[in-house]
Amino acid sequence: MTKSSIPESGSSVVVLEALPDGSLSMNQVEALEDGDAIDLVGPLVIDTHNDRSTHLNIVIGDTHYFVGWNPTNEQWEQILVVIETDDEEDETVLESAISVVDDETGETVLGLDPNSNPDTDQIVEFVWEYVEYTYPETERLYNVMDDAIDELSTNGGGLDMADYIAELKDSVFRETPLAEANFGEDSRLVFGSKADAEEWVTEQNRKHTSRGQLTLHTAHPADTSDVDAYVVFQPVKGVWVPDS
Repeated sequence: MTKSSIPESGSSVVVLEALPDGSLSMNQVEALEDGDAIDLVGPLVIDTHNDRSTHLNIVIGDTHYFVGWNPTNEQWEQILVVIETDDEEDETVLESAISVVDDETGETVLGLDPNSNPDTDQIVEFVWEYVEYTYPETERLYNVMDDAIDELSTNGGGLDMADYIAELKDSVFRETPLAEANFGEDSRLVFGSKADAEEWVTEQNRKHTSRGQLTLHTAHPADTSDVDAYVVFQPVKGVWVPDS
């Protein structure tokens, strides 16, 4: 699925061979969620000349893979990988990040401290800096991440601080007794807080522990929906069921 190569800067980069060459249409982005292991896919940057996604946040379990199409090297590259933690502050742990080294001085001009726990703003800034490094014309690119951050700031951290909206993915209905008909057309639940949503997930898990467990995943800031989190199902053997 992946391989390492050496870009012009001299730093090692992980190449994703499983993705189609070139930027992706929205239909292709949506189709990725039908894969064997991918839970969520969120566009991060869109080319306004053709409405295709050039950069994505691919979520598998608790891990976020920030990837982008490099038009110069004509390959999909892994820019950043972070893991969600279960602590109260929703902290993320950096697993890996691409680095850019100056050819003349040998100094790192773009990189992250491997021991850091980057917050959302730092992740967005780092990804966009790499976009600017790989794309000579960023004027045609729409930065979905910046707009999402601005919207969150304007609304005090969320679209509606009184509610916490969780959407149930298809795997929940395929693998548990929960029936889709009981949750409306959008398969969503509205809670008073994240703690309430977590309590509901815990209660549901008590009813089908032999099958696996439900897990709550916070929506990425670049998610353009009004959902705060997604509920997905993880089987006992740890094999993630694909969602549509």
